[in-house]
Amino acid sequence: MNTNPYRLAGWSALTAALVTAFTIVTFAIGISVGWDKVGFPNDIASIVMYFLHIPILLGLDKFLKPRPVQLWLGILAALVIGIVQVLFVGGIADVTTLPASVCTVILTLVYIAYNWQARQSQSLPNGLTLIGIVGNAGGALASAASFVAVDHPLVWIGGLLYLLNVVWLFWMSRIWLRNAKG
Repeated sequence: MNTNPYRLAGWSALTAALVTAFTIVTFAIGISVGWDKVGFPNDIASIVMYFLHIPILLGLDKFLKPRPVQLWLGILAALVIGIVQVLFVGGIADVTTLPASVCTVILTLVYIAYNWQARQSQSLPNGLTLIGIVGNAGGALASAASFVAVDHPLVWIGGLLYLLNVVWLFWMSRIWLRNAKG
């Protein structure tokens, strides 16, 4: 059995890329035509997506060896968002709560910090780190703009930029899965 820590991070990143693409598409459909058909699948996919961030963050931590506070902030943010989503699906809490939105911004800022660190240390390709920075900046923009209105133009612009995160996740999964073999 291969116990290489990059294997879990690689498969998590690949799965997260697919789930993230799905949530972006269902979010756009939900905002455009209504949540009656896509709301529940989007909510379940969001739960999966945020819990997948934990092994991805652990993979980045092993790969880049950042400050521990960066890792724990990211994990805490992903856990809070995932738990709030579970509570929302269970009918216990409203997903538009401030903690979930703030944690989404925190999580994207943690990913920006990881990408910036990788860019500075040249431990990942510059194109990958640039995609990670811009994509996660889009995610932060969309989350912050959603405080104004869910259909605010900056939510759409940020969401479009966040699509780059799907590319980043696919690329990272390839790097990790290649490292898991060696």
